[in-house]
This record gives sequence, C-alpha cells and structure tokens, in this order.
Amino acid sequence: MFLWQLKLMTAVPAPLLYTLGEVFAIYFGTSVSKYLKQKNTKQTIDTESNAMSYGAQALECAKKNGSIDNDFCQKEFSLSKDQAYRLLNKLEKQGVLKPVGAGRNRMYVEK
Repeated sequence: MFLWQLKLMTAVPAPLLYTLGEVFAIYFGTSVSKYLKQKNTKQTIDTESNAMSYGAQALECAKKNGSIDNDFCQKEFSLSKDQAYRLLNKLEKQGVLKPVGAGRNRMYVEK
C-alpha cells in the first residue's frame, strides 16, 4: 500500500517529504556503497591469493617439465591469454623464470 492511498501524502508538507527522501537516499546509498566496497575488497584479496597460488604452481610446472608457456598456463589455470601473460611476466620480473625464444614460441624456464 502506498502513502497516497492512505491519504498521508497530503498531511506531509512537500519540502519535508523531499528532505526525507534525500536522507533515505543518502543513508541507503552509503550503506550499499560500503557493502559493495567490502565485497570488492574481498574479491581483490581472493584474486591476489589465487595469483600467488598460480605463480607457485606455474613455477612447480616449470621445474617439473623443464619449461612452461602461455598456452599451458591458459589451459592449466583457466586463465585468459592476457592473464597468463601477466602471470609469466610477473614471475620473470621476480627473477624466478627466464624467457627463451620470442613471440608465440616463447617459453619460460627456471633460472
């Protein structure tokens, strides 16, 4: 049931009604914003921990198989081409993997 059906709308002055509407919007908007921010922060932490885990697994595979490449990371960890590239590039910058070859034939071996 809506307020105008109860005939309460005519009893409340319009400026007060608008002000109450703004207060509710600010309060609930802020609460929703805080909730989404916390949820996003949790997802970021989960993503970073997965990336750390993938890095350790990729290093383990490089040790075991002698080398690792982008295609292997895509299939093994269900990553996109860009995500696999960033993972291998990060491991290269950390100094644990060394690139061999160029372009599509680039492989990474343990340093």
